[in-house]
Amino acid sequence: MGNAYSPRAIHGTALDTPLKPGDSYLTDIEFEIPAIARAKLLLVRSLGWQGHFLIGDENSPLHKKTWFQL
Repeated sequence: MGNAYSPRAIHGTALDTPLKPGDSYLTDIEFEIPAIARAKLLLVRSLGWQGHFLIGDENSPLHKKTWFQL
């Protein structure tokens, strides 16, 4: 769906840092999107084939995609 833009900068903890129960972290992700882009939506997905087998992962076959309006 539409164009894909890679992050320009990531500040904070790496997104692939494992979490233990009760842990949390914050990460700021900065994008540069052309002004002419119409609908600005964000979809965060994991990379790799493992996500296709995890229940609730954005890449699993029956999971509805969660889009964030920017």
